Amino acid sequence: MRINSLKNKIVIIVLIFVLLLLLMYGIMKHSAAEPVTETKFALDTICRITLYGTADKGIFEECFQKLEDIEKKMSVDLSESEVSEINRKAGIKPVRVSEETYNVICAGKKYSEKSSGKFDITVGPLVRLWGINKPNPKVPAETDIQSTVKRIGYGKIATNDKDKSVFLEEKGMALDLGGIAKGYAGDAIAEILKSEGVQHAIVDLGGNLVLMGSKPDGTDWKVGIQTPFQPTGNSFALLSVSDRAVVTSGIYQRYFKEDGQIYHHILDTQTGYPVQNGLVSVTVICKSSMEADALAKAFTLGLEKGMQFIEAQKDVDAIFVTDKNEVHITPGIRNAFKITDETYKLVN
Repeated sequence: MRINSLKNKIVIIVLIFVLLLLLMYGIMKHSAAEPVTETKFALDTICRITLYGTADKGIFEECFQKLEDIEKKMSVDLSESEVSEINRKAGIKPVRVSEETYNVICAGKKYSEKSSGKFDITVGPLVRLWGINKPNPKVPAETDIQSTVKRIGYGKIATNDKDKSVFLEEKGMALDLGGIAKGYAGDAIAEILKSEGVQHAIVDLGGNLVLMGSKPDGTDWKVGIQTPFQPTGNSFALLSVSDRAVVTSGIYQRYFKEDGQIYHHILDTQTGYPVQNGLVSVTVICKSSMEADALAKAFTLGLEKGMQFIEAQKDVDAIFVTDKNEVHITPGIRNAFKITDETYKLVN
């Protein structure tokens, strides 16, 4: 009897131990399945990273440190950055930079050439002249605009692969990587997350999205396409997408009004003025966040040429929105795109 009683106690203890293990496993699994989000201000915007399938918050530290490192190297607003040093030495001498900054500048030069200068990383002097991102912006004098445009030209960037140096060939020239650095940062964060074994995540760098994998349940992410000139979060359409970067360039993102007219931050490198072509936004969808960031400047090409430009790229799609609330999309996302606001009309 005593032996049976002892056996029963052992069985009960083992069962309790197994149940506790199962309970702990269930709690840990549930915790890992719940999204974990952290938000910080970096790259002159609000950056939000959401992880699924992991409860390791330590990953965030590495990600946000990377954003800080990129900003320190590439921001034109930081006088000690590598890009600021290149701009100071314009027309004087080459500047050796980190491999990371060098590669982003070379990529920017490539995309500048691909767009025939409609996207141009030497737009710095014009951005500075308009000061749309600064307090109390105003329309510059015509003479200042025309003299500034003459200092723009990606063809006057000299790069040296051997010593990773960059030289702007004329005084007064200035790089501005604002149209590509945030996209690069999205790709860099995605690489960190992959190295940590993360399979499902959303990286949101001020509206530049990197959607890693699918949702944890295997379905596509649902991305709302921002309604122009409405509060952030208001969307006129939904896009179903997995394992893609989604980047929007729109005139409503940064602008000021003078004498009843809107002056936005998307500048025409040839006229020197904000682009006016009937478009209010362009959203680009592709594998690379940096590529999406640069190609979103297809905005400057206008609807017809912009659509042709995007369709000529491999594995790239886009959504063009006009000031008449007409929506044009490329064929690759036709079955993944749905308008949710009846004031907008899908044209093609």
